[in-house]
Amino acid sequence: MSCSNEYPPGVPSKFSPSGDVQLFPGNTVVAHIPPTSPLLAVLYQLYASISQQSTLRTKVALLPPSSWHMTVIEGVTNADCDPAKWPRGRCVAPVQDCTEEFADNLKDLNKSPVEDGLSPPYCARVVGLQPLTTGIALRLEAASKDEDLHIRWLRERIADEAVGFRMPDHDKYEFHVSIAYLLPYLGDAEKRALNTVLQEILERFPQFLEFNLDYVEFCSFENVFAFDRASLVADKTAVTSQEEKSKILENSPARQMRPSVDAHRLRWIVKDIPMDAPIDPDDPDWFMAIMVIEDATDNDSSTV
Repeated sequence: MSCSNEYPPGVPSKFSPSGDVQLFPGNTVVAHIPPTSPLLAVLYQLYASISQQSTLRTKVALLPPSSWHMTVIEGVTNADCDPAKWPRGRCVAPVQDCTEEFADNLKDLNKSPVEDGLSPPYCARVVGLQPLTTGIALRLEAASKDEDLHIRWLRERIADEAVGFRMPDHDKYEFHVSIAYLLPYLGDAEKRALNTVLQEILERFPQFLEFNLDYVEFCSFENVFAFDRASLVADKTAVTSQEEKSKILENSPARQMRPSVDAHRLRWIVKDIPMDAPIDPDDPDWFMAIMVIEDATDNDSSTV
């Protein structure tokens, strides 16, 4: 949270005005972008485009590829002691104490995704860009009612049984993947120019905008550059087939959960996405990796 309206929300809590990453300890439940994900082709192109614009480089703080993830449900941070964003009576507790408590609770919850038919993989798709107010991020949505129930019921279970509270925006939370944080606010002309560049890249790679999320992890962090697993919440090996997954869901308590006010924004699909040409996130020559994926797509009609 910012100390004033002079800077975007990520400054100075997560980054200094000059772009240095800040100490920002906390915890969260995330699904990292897998190293074989087709979405990486898009993310690396966005990353390259931003880093190559000299005027923009001084106005954003890029996040390292190893940190790219979709937040499933937010935890707590030292930087924000709003009682509404902590378990009741715990806003003065050390973050580390909450991290250990949440991790233990999530270990107990680990078998529930299997029993309730909530296990990954979850298939997400990019539907656009978030407004350029906090940073640069891709908006995500889901694509079927069943998978919408999966992810929402998992969020309910984590909130109620593991972390013990719900954020004020729990029912309206918009899934996203963050790429960078803004350091100063951008002017209207800068926003239009940047949006044009980013949108052009999304339109060039429509076949890579659907992707699987294979693992849900509870992570601790000291800053927004690295998210270290404290506990595995769910993984794709738990359910052997989509047929089994659908069968379990028929009797799942997720069927009885209250409808979300923003359910129209999230749709999930139950299918496997071919991962024909995996990208190594640590490969410095990621332009070549993207070209390899493009070639593989051109030569394989089964690729989405």
